[in-house]
Amino acid sequence: MGSQVYATALATRAERVVAMLSLETLGSYSDELGSQRYPFPMNAFYPERGNFVAFVGNVSSRALVRQAVGAFRESTPFPAEGAALPELTTGVGWPDHEPFWKIDVLLPSARLNGASEDVAEIAQNMASTNWPVLS
Repeated sequence: MGSQVYATALATRAERVVAMLSLETLGSYSDELGSQRYPFPMNAFYPERGNFVAFVGNVSSRALVRQAVGAFRESTPFPAEGAALPELTTGVGWPDHEPFWKIDVLLPSARLNGASEDVAEIAQNMASTNWPVLS
């Protein structure tokens, strides 16, 4: 896995990363009820339609998740949800950001369902892009 190799190389060079955002399934979009599913108990708190961007991280990444979601919401009306959950929760450790937690080159990392020194800037850049809805 490329992220494992990269995180290992960073650790070998004693380099620290401010934040890592893994962009995953951003091309997946659906207004259909039931198109988004979460494991219990999150299914009680999050939308059942896959028509939003999800920012997901582990509990240690809570501040990063909040900052990224906040910057995204300030920049676009496109819906966004955020969750900082225990790593053992299904899907939280998938796949590219987990090596950064394990090797300890990065305190926070989150998944967007890049890397940047300014999380707000990357979220704003993503939000300002005119993303077409593909059907």
